[in-house]
Amino acid sequence: MRLLLVMLLFISPFAALAQQSLLLVENKGQWPAHVIGAANIGNHQVFLEQDGLTFHMRDMHIVQDAHNNGKAMDDAIPRTKGHVYQVKFNGSTMPSRIDKSYPSASVYNYFLSPDSSQWASQCRAFGELYLREIYPHIDFKLYSQDGLLKYDFIVHPSGRMNDISLAYNGMTDISHRYGRLEIALSTGYSYEQAPIVWQIIDGQKKYVPCEYALSKKKVHFDFPQGYDERYDLIIDPQIIFSSYSGSGNDNFGYSSTYY
Repeated sequence: MRLLLVMLLFISPFAALAQQSLLLVENKGQWPAHVIGAANIGNHQVFLEQDGLTFHMRDMHIVQDAHNNGKAMDDAIPRTKGHVYQVKFNGSTMPSRIDKSYPSASVYNYFLSPDSSQWASQCRAFGELYLREIYPHIDFKLYSQDGLLKYDFIVHPSGRMNDISLAYNGMTDISHRYGRLEIALSTGYSYEQAPIVWQIIDGQKKYVPCEYALSKKKVHFDFPQGYDERYDLIIDPQIIFSSYSGSGNDNFGYSSTYY
């Protein structure tokens, strides 16, 4: 898998949306078949796959300097530094169903190579992708909120919390500090804030204490006070990318993709 920079044949709205909402573009053949959809996050990109997430991170300082100093962008792009890491749903199964919600009015066209089999047109974008039953009685939702990438695990009654196992691959290091995950990359850091967890019981939102448990680059969720297994449980982390890996304001219409 190589990281390739391509120019999209339309004016990308992602830069303007970076501080508002993120759009998840469906896969219609422009990416490998196991990719469900992808979203630009400033200068980065995340791919939702059938068994996890792949993050393409870029340090755009060279491009930013070229832009600020009036240099040719083509001279900067080949030296742009990137880092790819993955979060795999360890032990998961194929989703029983994929729901796509909050469609955008725009459509997207991809012409990524001379091979027309890799072209895709009229690709729709959504505010939310929902994977049903990636573990027995456990769903996964990817969406954005206030310009931040979010994901939820929804554990239904009869779902086993211990089934959720996240395997982190490709990063320089991963540590658990101050209640959050710190993921070290060659381009900077990404962070997963301490998860916010709740249940709706008798019409009331009840927060549930939850902590990350990290062992050998695998992450589980620990509930020191337990939870009420008769009700749905929503686990809601938040992903934050370090500012020096590139900001949403530095998107010059380029996008990363599989090749």
